[in-house]
Amino acid sequence: MKAAVALLVLVAAVMVSCDVIPIVSRTEERDAVGQYSLSYQTGNGITVVEHGELKPTLDGKDHVLIKSGGYQYTSPEGKPVDIRYKADEFGYVATGDAIPVAPVA
Repeated sequence: MKAAVALLVLVAAVMVSCDVIPIVSRTEERDAVGQYSLSYQTGNGITVVEHGELKPTLDGKDHVLIKSGGYQYTSPEGKPVDIRYKADEFGYVATGDAIPVAPVA
């Protein structure tokens, strides 16, 4: 019982210390088949843009949803971070200066 009360007090303390970051702009469009476009920007400067587009499979019998987009924010060190990504039938690929690159062997 004491552990549960201590956990409850800890959770309440964390919740009180969290700042609410407002969404300053948001757009979203969807079509009847599930394709979409969305974007939003937060009060602390985070920007997100994403698009989802249906693409026929190679055999033409179905579709896959291709997602592409990006996000930008400022790191705690004050450096701008810009990440771009694409997710399709071949996997997820993200690019940007903040993503570590393996050394060439």
